Amino acid sequence: SDAVLVGTVLTDKPKALLLLPGKDSAEELAVGELWLAPWVLKRVEQNTIFWQNQETNQQQQQVLFQ
Repeated sequence: SDAVLVGTVLTDKPKALLLLPGKDSAEELAVGELWLAPWVLKRVEQNTIFWQNQETNQQQQQVLFQ
């Protein structure tokens, strides 16, 4: 099962807060970091984050708590 977006940090270095299956605390992932290769976190907004596949350039968005 996928990680759930539980928060975003909108500072000069934006981050996504992701709750991984089986974990009790959120993991931080900064823009530009890789997640389940080849997906990289491209952009963080207030309630949404955007992923990009580095091989195909396909983009996906993920919203809070989904």
